[in-house]
Amino acid sequence: MDSNSKALVKKFRDAYVLDGSRVAEIGSVIVEGTGSYREFFTDCEFVGFDIEQGVNVDVVIDRWDWSVESESFDVVFAACVFEHDSRFWLTFSEMVRICKKGGVVCVVAPSTGNEHRFPVDCYRFLKDSMVELAVWQDLEVLESGMLEGDGWDHVYLFARKK
Repeated sequence: MDSNSKALVKKFRDAYVLDGSRVAEIGSVIVEGTGSYREFFTDCEFVGFDIEQGVNVDVVIDRWDWSVESESFDVVFAACVFEHDSRFWLTFSEMVRICKKGGVVCVVAPSTGNEHRFPVDCYRFLKDSMVELAVWQDLEVLESGMLEGDGWDHVYLFARKK
C-alpha cells in the first residue's frame, strides 16, 4: 500500500460506498511495512479475502476457484493486487460475479513502479486496460483514470454492476 492507492480507495469509499454495505477486499493480507484499507470501511460489514492466511484475512480462497456465493457483496475491490496476479482477468471476473446487481467494483493497479514480488510481479496497467475490463464484464464505468506521484503511478476503475 502506498499513498496513491490509499487516496484512490478513500476516494472510492467516499463517493460510492454507503454505510452498512457488505464489502469484500480481494488481496487483503497485510504485508510487512504496509497498512490496511479496512480503516476506510469501519461503518460497513468488511470481509478480507486472500489466497493465504495472514493479518487482515477473514476468508482464504482458492486462487482459481472461489467458494463465495454469487451476488453476495455490495462492494468488491482490489487495490495493488492485479500486478501480482498472473491471471488477473479471472480474478476480475470473480469479483464481478460476487458483486450484487447495482453494486460497485473498484480496481487500483500500478502503471509504473519498481519490481516488488509477492510472490510474483507480472504486470503494469494503463488507463484503457481498466475500461476494457469493465466493458468485457458489461459494467457501467463510473470513473477511470490515473493518479500520478510518489514514485508510483496508479490507474483505477470505479464501476457499477448492471
